[in-house]
Amino acid sequence: MVRSLYLKPRPPGFKLHSYYHELVANQIPRWAVFSPSQGHGRGFPSFARQIHVAVHRSRTLWAIANSIAPSIETDPRLTPTDSNEEKTDLTYCANHLRTRSTAWVVDCEHLPSLTGYFDPASVVKRVAKRLNEPSCKGVFCWSRKSLENCVLTLGNNFPKIKSHVVYPATMPSIGHRNGSQFDGKVRMCHVSTIRNSYFENMSNFLVKGTRDLFLILKLMARSSPHLIDKLVVTVRAWCPQALVSELRAKGVNLEVIHSELNRGEVLSLLSDSDLAIVPCHSTPTMSFIEAMSRNVPVITNDIWANSEYVSDGESGFLIRPPSDIHYSDNRLNPLWYRPGFMQQLGKAADGDYLQHYANVIAYLVEDEGQLASLRKSTGEFFRTSEFNAQNRNQTLGTLLDKALG
Repeated sequence: MVRSLYLKPRPPGFKLHSYYHELVANQIPRWAVFSPSQGHGRGFPSFARQIHVAVHRSRTLWAIANSIAPSIETDPRLTPTDSNEEKTDLTYCANHLRTRSTAWVVDCEHLPSLTGYFDPASVVKRVAKRLNEPSCKGVFCWSRKSLENCVLTLGNNFPKIKSHVVYPATMPSIGHRNGSQFDGKVRMCHVSTIRNSYFENMSNFLVKGTRDLFLILKLMARSSPHLIDKLVVTVRAWCPQALVSELRAKGVNLEVIHSELNRGEVLSLLSDSDLAIVPCHSTPTMSFIEAMSRNVPVITNDIWANSEYVSDGESGFLIRPPSDIHYSDNRLNPLWYRPGFMQQLGKAADGDYLQHYANVIAYLVEDEGQLASLRKSTGEFFRTSEFNAQNRNQTLGTLLDKALG
């Protein structure tokens, strides 16, 4: 028997994350999965995102928004009727609670994602009530850290019995570059997000580590010019042109892609790379998973759930972050993009932290054998991991079957 699953985006009109495209493209055993062809409320998501960024830059606006937004996000009476839900056996709420379906499951990047990425403290009882409804058949957390965050925040009201860790995943693919194609240059990539708002781009420039990457390259250009000569760096991110010009003047072979790329183009960029450097101050799950799926090791900060995705020394390296940055509260609710967080990052210049990155890059660039070995172990790690969609879909299919009994 084949059952049907409807992937429901966050209303009104928000697009599904690339994680969910994998659920549509790759078959879950015994399930037919579909999603809306396009969002409704055209233009609203972009506008709402910009308002969100503005709110996060002001403690006053943040306090006001926190008194309103979480309640809206968790109130099913404010959810528009979706005819697609009536045609399927089960609705899959993509990282939100906005549904009135009679049978649904929800996944959770972290608990604030269920309240519009605002602080869930004011609606703990409401969130717990929604997750404990008989109509809610399962809660799938993106990481163990996410599950721990839910338990710490909701306490005994969190429905552990129907909650599971289900990691985002993608299909494996061999990278284009292999040992026979090595030309003495190490191709290093950094992929972030580009938007049409200066403040949003500046936030991503700081939080997703583009600024840190430029500081690392500047440090290496000064202390190890012979290694810089062996690097080709491709950055798909927004960044100030003055910084780009400064690095190029110092001899860094730097290509910057300022335009949006579709997912296929991003995956192609990763496939043509030897190393992904992601000195981020958040947990950008798909950035790690998609790089590793192409046998590309990841160098990133050891914060929040990053160590669950990147195996230190096996599929990349984890770097201790700046000691004066606080990444979560005592209930593991992430603080990135909160008021004051970007200001901290803009002022941070931890020399030991930057040098650690430079040392790891140098270690891999100086020894072709070490990099080749790490690329091989990254591919082996990914193929047997829960981030491989073939493996994950088996687990998810079983959990969905159990959800409907």
